[in-house]
Amino acid sequence: MADRIFNSGMAGDDTDMLANDKSLVVDIFHIPSKTSVTFKAFVTAYQDKFASEFNTEDVYGRMDPIQTFKGTKRNISLGWDVVSASAKEAKENLDRCTRLFQMLYPTYAAAGGTGTASTISGGPIFRLKFANLIQDVTTNTGGAASAEVAGLVGTISGFTYE
Repeated sequence: MADRIFNSGMAGDDTDMLANDKSLVVDIFHIPSKTSVTFKAFVTAYQDKFASEFNTEDVYGRMDPIQTFKGTKRNISLGWDVVSASAKEAKENLDRCTRLFQMLYPTYAAAGGTGTASTISGGPIFRLKFANLIQDVTTNTGGAASAEVAGLVGTISGFTYE
């Protein structure tokens, strides 16, 4: 993250330094639109759940069922506070939240050139990166790479804004 995207306008705001220089951010990249939204990492909740699934079949003469591996699902739950050191930064944060909410919908393209009907051209697929806890480890880019480069691909199944 070479760009200094956070500038609260407050002298001595260490949160800007942590976000800009130390890459302590929640970075969300929207794959269909190729746009990104980044928040300072005031993480309040983090849960990473892995669940393996098996097809189970009971057979005659065996006490234990035969289990065949089906797949592993990963579900990440992340909560963070959006803090502001100034009115300017509060407005920027509101803009960031609005962009994120817009990304939760699919992208559309005009159908058949009529301009009256639209078809879904891309679902809301994301790349998410938070420090070294949520990232695509196969990219080998180091800790400072953006979500576009090193983010973990997935979907957002729900979002609560309060």
